[in-house]
Amino acid sequence: MLMSMTSVDTEAARKARRAQRHAWPGRVSRCGEHPDLDVSSLTPDERIRAVWTATLAAWLLGGHSLPNVPRAEWPGELRRAT
Repeated sequence: MLMSMTSVDTEAARKARRAQRHAWPGRVSRCGEHPDLDVSSLTPDERIRAVWTATLAAWLLGGHSLPNVPRAEWPGELRRAT
């Protein structure tokens, strides 16, 4: 099989990324075949922390950065009962 120099570089980079992924925590499962995750022993705080950790990792993996916005400028509104 003939490969251009670019293909060889791409192949080497792909193998390097694969080797790095080997150290990632987690498990691999096919869609619909994943084992049920029992989170019943986790507190609400632990569940929120787990979701935040996964969300942050996905956001950064997508090449985004965390915005540094002062609290006073966060979107949203406060409604008080009258």
